[in-house]
Amino acid sequence: MDTPATVTKSNSLITASYKMTLQEIRLIYAVLIDTNQYESLDSTRYYTVTASQWQKLFNVQRDICYTEMRNAANKLYERNIIIHDILAYDDHEETRIIQAKKLSKGSGVVGIMFTTRICLYLSNLRSHFTKLVTQEVCKLQSAYHVRLYEFFMSVRHKQVVSVSLDEIYSLLQPPESMRRTDNCQRFILQPALAQINAVTSLAVSYETLKEGRKIVGFMFNIKTKTKKATKKEKTPPAAAAEFSSRLEIELFKQLQQVRPAITQKDVLAQAKLEGVSVTQMLEFLKKQQELL
Repeated sequence: MDTPATVTKSNSLITASYKMTLQEIRLIYAVLIDTNQYESLDSTRYYTVTASQWQKLFNVQRDICYTEMRNAANKLYERNIIIHDILAYDDHEETRIIQAKKLSKGSGVVGIMFTTRICLYLSNLRSHFTKLVTQEVCKLQSAYHVRLYEFFMSVRHKQVVSVSLDEIYSLLQPPESMRRTDNCQRFILQPALAQINAVTSLAVSYETLKEGRKIVGFMFNIKTKTKKATKKEKTPPAAAAEFSSRLEIELFKQLQQVRPAITQKDVLAQAKLEGVSVTQMLEFLKKQQELL
């Protein structure tokens, strides 16, 4: 059996604080797939991905591939990342992620050039790193899902991990509306765990940690599925072809104003995959746009 393709990241990069859209995260994975973790990335080189590669990796419509790649590169060019000191969390460094971008609409190619500092966290790694299965990352449909998947992969050897609310918020950088524990659970944790459990090799559950009646964090139970169990994972049945209520249609129209490329089929399939109602999924996707 072929070894699955992986992307390797320093654990410090996995626990870093930053905002990023799903497409930006995907762009980084797409250009790193063929790199070697034991060799240094070249901070003077453009790492590229084509529209056809993008379509194959992420199973998106061909006519929107270049647009997603271009928008991701443009946003990534403006991003900063805060990397926390392992021994003193409040001590940190802030750096850019990429220093240059190259866009070629005619050939459908996008290239990014990583900063020297970020290269140190993505290559030539000998310790304190995690291998992330590209095939699993490509199936995740939210930036929150990918960030949590990366975190769970980095600590899965511990099996049980307690994380404070402040640490969750530092990791995911959600908007203020998502920093209420009920919203955090309903719109971030529960959908993320549902999808991670459905399409990756991890099985994760959680319970709340309380001081009196106040929720102060979460305790995650992380297991790696056996190969036999992983093979039994089935592709979710196809979703219905269209929405069934006026509320769903109205929420979808509002969502399309900020995500014009999304289709009813995308929403219905994701709701089916994560085991939530269509209305809940539409509300979740709308709130996600606050990250942009």
